[in-house]
Amino acid sequence: STWRGGSSQYALYYAGLWLVFYLILAVAPKSIRDIRRLGVIVVLACVTYMLIGSKMSAGRLAGEGTFGNSDDIALMGGFVLPFLVLLASRLTNRVIRTVAIMMCAGFMMYAIMLTGTRTAILGLAAMILVYLFRSRPMQRVAILAACVIGTVLMLISLPETTLQRLSTIFEGVDRHDDSEAAESTQSRLDIWKDAIDTTLRHPIFGVGPGQFTEYHFHNYLNPGGTT
Repeated sequence: STWRGGSSQYALYYAGLWLVFYLILAVAPKSIRDIRRLGVIVVLACVTYMLIGSKMSAGRLAGEGTFGNSDDIALMGGFVLPFLVLLASRLTNRVIRTVAIMMCAGFMMYAIMLTGTRTAILGLAAMILVYLFRSRPMQRVAILAACVIGTVLMLISLPETTLQRLSTIFEGVDRHDDSEAAESTQSRLDIWKDAIDTTLRHPIFGVGPGQFTEYHFHNYLNPGGTT
């Protein structure tokens, strides 16, 4: 078992690098104005990468460079989406504000959809529910209308392979389906079941921080899962 050595190395690496970085980042903004500036930097950096650091591959929006897969791009897009809405909502002119929000949010949501990353789609649904819950009645109507129009446009414009991948969110998993989307879904379900089983086997101390992957591939009969 690498519980002790692996976990200590994991913790020391985090404490020596990421924790220090997070502390510096946390104390850098001194005012609301600084926080807004930080938001602008985040938005510009993410949107720039979405435009120049990604490309279509096998019907999906894939990444190159720092972010090497579609999941990274989708998660980054979902992270920056509230920043875009917040910054656009500060515009004083109502018409310009509405157009800016629709264009910014629409672009980012379309980019997320192009990745075909199902987790990000569920995250978007949760985000929309939050906005509906915190909005006024007329704003809720506008959000729902925008969602319906956006869904129709995406169904028309998204590649067929991406739509098939996204459809697996609502369909059951067929073990005889050898498509990449079905295999990905099944492997994640297997890992999820193994994670529950691992928790039941080691309910108090676990298997060590950052050690589940190694424990999983050394303690189950099949690397892809228990089945």
